[in-house]
Amino acid sequence: MLIKHRYLYYLLLTVSILMTHSLCRSSYSREKGKEINTDHKLSSYETVNEIICTIEEKKVITANDTAVLRKKLKNQLRKRVTKKSLKKLALEEAIKRALVVIAAEKESIIINDARIQNEIDKQSLYFGLSKSRFQKRIEKQTGLPFSEWIKDLRYNLMKNQLVQVSMSVPQPTTQEIKRFYRKNKRKIGIEVRYKEMVFRVKNKNIQDELRVSKIVSEVYQKIRNKPQLFASVAKTTHSNTSSYKRNGGLRPFYEGIYDIAAKNSVLASLLFRHPKGVISRPFRDSKNRYMIVNILNRRPLSFAKVRDLILRRLYAEKQDRIFQKWFEKKLKEAVIICL
Repeated sequence: MLIKHRYLYYLLLTVSILMTHSLCRSSYSREKGKEINTDHKLSSYETVNEIICTIEEKKVITANDTAVLRKKLKNQLRKRVTKKSLKKLALEEAIKRALVVIAAEKESIIINDARIQNEIDKQSLYFGLSKSRFQKRIEKQTGLPFSEWIKDLRYNLMKNQLVQVSMSVPQPTTQEIKRFYRKNKRKIGIEVRYKEMVFRVKNKNIQDELRVSKIVSEVYQKIRNKPQLFASVAKTTHSNTSSYKRNGGLRPFYEGIYDIAAKNSVLASLLFRHPKGVISRPFRDSKNRYMIVNILNRRPLSFAKVRDLILRRLYAEKQDRIFQKWFEKKLKEAVIICL
């Protein structure tokens, strides 16, 4: 489920971090008149800090730069690519980043540490994670040190500010937003309303585990085919620790499935696929609690709730297309020499 709807994540980001990897087919050094060599190989005496390209005599690209980018691109690309293609993409991405830095410096664009920290704080808060847990999550997802993720964040913030300052990006029209919503209504996401019972294993020992497991099993047997009893059992079961116990486990509002997934992916997965009106079997959620739920209703997210998110998504796509045209133009004009 999460894989199927992965692209909703891009709707939720307020900062576009789209990375483009189009081929640099017209990449030539104006000084040498030769096509950029992407087949550079390290020999035994070369180091990772060896310079393999110079950009406008202002920025250099080292073997280490392209090696790190190769690993990042390999993790991001969904389809398999050859080592040669990956090497080419990494060098082109490195050139793109260098051209962005040069242009940003001309516009006096600086992404300071305070802005980076603010962005980290916002993303940590959104996922409901402490800073240390957020860092570990990023490192696990990327397979790279957190410092590399910060470098990417700094670059993308710089790129986006450069686009805003020096390029004209039209805002999506209301018609474009509505068209996107109609076309992707089912993919954008759903919201659910449900009842819950929550049981915690307070002491991490086998005795308490068995005790709680037995209680959960007994509760389930009482209500498994009698959803009408859910509320009364939820209210009277002492071991039920749900914050909504007094309301019979009823959550007060519809909640977006992706908002739930950001905090409890196991619960979100069940709420997405389990039939309405059918009591779920007891399960362990992402917080290692026992849960029993009853889904009352499931519906697509309304246009009003996702309008601004769609607007940002469409704006990011336009921004990326305009940036790509800028990059292709700069690539033809710049003096780029690769050894």
